Amino acid sequence: MSQHELRIDVTDLSREQRRVLEEITGCHLAGVRQLTIEVPGAGRQSARERPSQTVEEWTSILDELTDDQVDAFDRVVSGRARLTRNVP
Repeated sequence: MSQHELRIDVTDLSREQRRVLEEITGCHLAGVRQLTIEVPGAGRQSARERPSQTVEEWTSILDELTDDQVDAFDRVVSGRARLTRNVP
């Protein structure tokens, strides 16, 4: 069993838990003793880890926006700065 694979003993589930898992899987779980759930790709990156970002990724954020959209974005960002700092 991989670290992102979970085996559930169906006989230990409450009626509500079984119903939820039946909705998720689309299968009736009566008579099923064990359910295995695997999350593919979950092991590639921890929830706390973030992929490294390049300067190019950050500087290209506004590339697809029109001048009006960039101006609107600038107004929002400038306004937020005044909310978090004591700016004279």
